[in-house]
Amino acid sequence: MARSKKSRKQIDISMEFRVPKGTQLDSITALPSGEIELRDTDGNIVSPEYMGRAVHYDRPKGRKIQSRRTVGDESLSISGLPELTKFDCLIVTDTNTRMIGDKKVSVAAVMCVQLWEENGEFHIESQNRLNYYEFHDVPDNPEMLAILTTVRAVRRDLGEDAQINWAIVTDSELSAH
Repeated sequence: MARSKKSRKQIDISMEFRVPKGTQLDSITALPSGEIELRDTDGNIVSPEYMGRAVHYDRPKGRKIQSRRTVGDESLSISGLPELTKFDCLIVTDTNTRMIGDKKVSVAAVMCVQLWEENGEFHIESQNRLNYYEFHDVPDNPEMLAILTTVRAVRRDLGEDAQINWAIVTDSELSAH
């Protein structure tokens, strides 16, 4: 549990683990790297069949999930950063919507970044290109349209057979992706 200096709201981290049937867990440890290590009653490291981590806070209209990551057969970390370094490109997007006159106008900002770890520190670098998409009167969640538009643009720009490992980072409707 951590509190943001700006808002003073309580931020929670939830983790779920599913270990192979018949495995008796003895310990769950957060290593100095932030990675989670599971050990059985014989002291052996256990590879989970499933691990999930969510960072969230409660708000009047319901829980706001800030990040969620699930994996099978590999480890997660507390911060989530080591998992993100596995991607060649992280495409970060966020959408804001306002009424302008009688039109509902949504603008999505999209940026590609690279994240890497060096000597125990994480570094991020922008690809020095920021794209915007503007949508008018989207009947549902405009961020979902922004994500779809972004995926189509990336596939078009890279080509369907590109050998690049990329992911989209968004904070919208995480259970709907």
